Amino acid sequence: MDKKLICLQVFDVVTFHITIGVLKPLFEKSFMKRFLLYIQLAFTVLSLASTSVSAQAALSDSATGPHIEVRLIADKDGLVPGEAVEIGVHLIPEDGWHTYWKNPGDSGEAPTINWTFDADFEVGDLIWPIPRKIPVAHLVNYGYELPTVLHTGFIVPKALEPGRNITITADLSWLVCKEDCIPGWATLAITLPVVEQARNTDNADLFFKNVPFYGQSKVSFEIQVGSILFDIPFEELFRNRERPDPERTWYVFPFRGDITNHAAEQNTVITDSSLLHTIETSEYLPAKVEEIEILVSDGEIGAYYTAKLNVVDAPTEPEYSLLVLIAMAFLGGLILNVMPCVLPILSMKALTIKNEAAPLNVQLGYFVGVLTSFIAFALIIIAFKQAGANLGWGFHMQSPAMIAFLAFLFVYIALALLDAAPGGNRLMGIGANQAGGKGFSSQFLTGVLAVVVASPCTAPFMATAMGVALVSNTSTILLLFGSLGLGFALPLTLINFLPFVARIIPKPGNWMITFRQFLVFPMLATTVWLLWVFDSQSHGELLIWLMVGLLVFAFFLWLASKCQGWTRVIFILPSLLLMAWTIHELANYSSLDYSQAEQKESKPNVTPYSPSKLASLKGSDQIVLVNMTADWCITCKVNEYVAFEQAKVQQLFASENIHYVEGDWTNKNQEILDYLQSYGRSGVPLYVLYVGDKRVEVLPQLLTAESLVNAITQAQEEIANES
Repeated sequence: MDKKLICLQVFDVVTFHITIGVLKPLFEKSFMKRFLLYIQLAFTVLSLASTSVSAQAALSDSATGPHIEVRLIADKDGLVPGEAVEIGVHLIPEDGWHTYWKNPGDSGEAPTINWTFDADFEVGDLIWPIPRKIPVAHLVNYGYELPTVLHTGFIVPKALEPGRNITITADLSWLVCKEDCIPGWATLAITLPVVEQARNTDNADLFFKNVPFYGQSKVSFEIQVGSILFDIPFEELFRNRERPDPERTWYVFPFRGDITNHAAEQNTVITDSSLLHTIETSEYLPAKVEEIEILVSDGEIGAYYTAKLNVVDAPTEPEYSLLVLIAMAFLGGLILNVMPCVLPILSMKALTIKNEAAPLNVQLGYFVGVLTSFIAFALIIIAFKQAGANLGWGFHMQSPAMIAFLAFLFVYIALALLDAAPGGNRLMGIGANQAGGKGFSSQFLTGVLAVVVASPCTAPFMATAMGVALVSNTSTILLLFGSLGLGFALPLTLINFLPFVARIIPKPGNWMITFRQFLVFPMLATTVWLLWVFDSQSHGELLIWLMVGLLVFAFFLWLASKCQGWTRVIFILPSLLLMAWTIHELANYSSLDYSQAEQKESKPNVTPYSPSKLASLKGSDQIVLVNMTADWCITCKVNEYVAFEQAKVQQLFASENIHYVEGDWTNKNQEILDYLQSYGRSGVPLYVLYVGDKRVEVLPQLLTAESLVNAITQAQEEIANES
């Protein structure tokens, strides 16, 4: 019966009773009160009888709403005790209209069915046929444009005796849509006899059209930056076929609406044994997801799976205590002192620290400058993290504007070493003027300068500590960056306080002028390296622009060094404005993203990194060596020369079952940063060797050709022994 009719009849009964209750006090005669009571009782009985009769008459196995017809059907003509019967709702929309799947997608609402029955049935889950993508403007819905049966299995109680009639009722609601959407409701009923043997009805075939099965294969997923990767074995999906057809389009339908971006394209890579399916994540994806129920389908076959979060692929490096991480950061800071960019500055600074007895605060100036810079760097990281950014060590080197600034800085340092830049002695603290060159400010600025030029580097021991720091809380970040700064500042600081070290330093003389001029060339070499890095992040026109800017900048500074007094300002001011304007203009150009990596010159035997490609190679029982590198990483370039580019290593990379995968982090790339952080790293280099999907080994940061060959050969032996 229609729910609105029942509500109206109930309303009439209540209204009548209220009216009688109001009239009773108006009559003084008791017989009139009794008369009204009899009328009241008679009306109630007649109303209830009318409602019951109307309900019996209105209950039907079908109903028609705007642009849709719904029917309640069964696959058997009777109920057999102890056996199953399928009861379903047949939704028949008009052409051009559609109903929805259990996850309707970007909009819409799934049908709902509430069953009632007068027997003790065991009721199964509602079975949903395979849906289709239904584009609506810029949205995508999941649903059915053709007639569809949503059905449930009922297990008939063994205690039921033949001869009875059992009525099963379905309270149904739906939404049918085209350009606009119309909701509908109906209460449908079907009566079936209890029999000893039942036959299939004419509707039986409708229950098995496009029905997925419940898969038992182990399906896993990994959440990556902006996407989810599902690893779906296809042996079970294709029990009656040889392999999946690469021409067919595969789709994964999640049961929940907050997992994926429904309107985004889905991509599938077919390996020897599985489908690697990548989907863009929803902006509402929960922070922690360990299981995802999905339907996998190519439109003809489909299977339900519960995919579980893949937690096997973990680094083999041990977890370190905080004290060990502090020690690693300290050692990493010590090693930063000998990096090519830093060593010339520190060498020249050490030569200026001689026997003069400077006040304590001046002696500590360099130490304070270094420590302050590292703490400032840590505070910047913390601020970005709290703002939702995801950063790694050396992230500033991924900005062309920052590279340009460093190029201007190193040109200035080179000119200062030649006494061709105003104020250079005071900045670096390497001049002969004791008050200007050896005061606290000069020492402090030398520490700041040393940290700036050391920031692109990732020294051994430092990577693990910084990786942990960048994914830790505020206090741990400050502690580890402070330890790194302490290690970096310690060698030069000790020279001030250890007399025997100062005695080892040669006495000042004319040789210092020659040595100082010699150090110009490492500075210019660093500038050339920065220009090469800039070129890899941008294009030729911008590189020419930057080089012209550096040339004019150097010319103005040279002119300023030839002037005295206020006339210097005439040339210093334009040089500073030129530098600021050039950097500002370059900052307006975003660096290349990783999707443009193919524009770079391709290397032999190198596979560009992508999460789906790596998963595909691991799943194919291949040996995979991953190299996470960047053009601005000096350690990376040294390893490439002494190890990766050697002939015996290249011969191994050319082997059939060995794959060399390279991730270029020269420009910002969230996928590579996520990969680094999954192994507790915040910077490059990172070298990881996969022996199929069975073993993972993190290789040392300093490599040789022999160590690479030994690691790969051992992996080959493991694969051969298992096969």
